[in-house]
Amino acid sequence: VLERRDPVPVAHALEDITVDLTVYDVSGEKYPEERAYDILDREQEAPLPLFDAPLFRVSLVSLSEHRWFVVLVFHPLIADRAAVRGFIAT
Repeated sequence: VLERRDPVPVAHALEDITVDLTVYDVSGEKYPEERAYDILDREQEAPLPLFDAPLFRVSLVSLSEHRWFVVLVFHPLIADRAAVRGFIAT
């Protein structure tokens, strides 16, 4: 997270953070996958404030009882596309 300091902000890691988990249930929708992708687009476009922890967001989207999407959105300050791909691969 960034801390406001003059003349420039300073980045530092926090030892403890609280992560909100948003759960969307689209299982009752006529086209649940289409609705899930709409949610994914909205989550990716929503800003992540630099001065508020955490610099990432986690959501779950239920398409059916046994089918879920995990949505991870990272601020580019903590993970670029290559880092996210590596995270998913492991």
